[in-house]
Amino acid sequence: MRRSVVLWLAILVLLLLGCRTAAPQLDAAGEPPRATVIGTVSGPLGSAPVAGRQVSAVEETTGAYYSTKTTVSGRYSLLLPPGRYRIELVLLPAERVVEDPGVLDLAPGAFVREVDLVLGGAGLAGEP
Repeated sequence: MRRSVVLWLAILVLLLLGCRTAAPQLDAAGEPPRATVIGTVSGPLGSAPVAGRQVSAVEETTGAYYSTKTTVSGRYSLLLPPGRYRIELVLLPAERVVEDPGVLDLAPGAFVREVDLVLGGAGLAGEP
């Protein structure tokens, strides 16, 4: 009986140790792992990719600004420190963003896909 009680206590201690909150993981420079955001910029109704456009992420608290350009297939990716970001796109005259992801809350090491932006406006195919 005593042996089984000791065994159960040992199992309980191991389970409790396994459930403890771990310290955040840091990279070699002492920074938390960056989050990855990928998406596509396309024309109305996702009709055609928009290449060569500047896409930026602006951190809501600090105002830090990170940018990249879209590929020929309209794709982009950003590697960002954890934080709250809004995604912005440089627009041409008469263009507007008709679908945007809003504010993203990025945790350390997060991987967020399909953060897409859809353009609309006068003169774009598929728009009145």
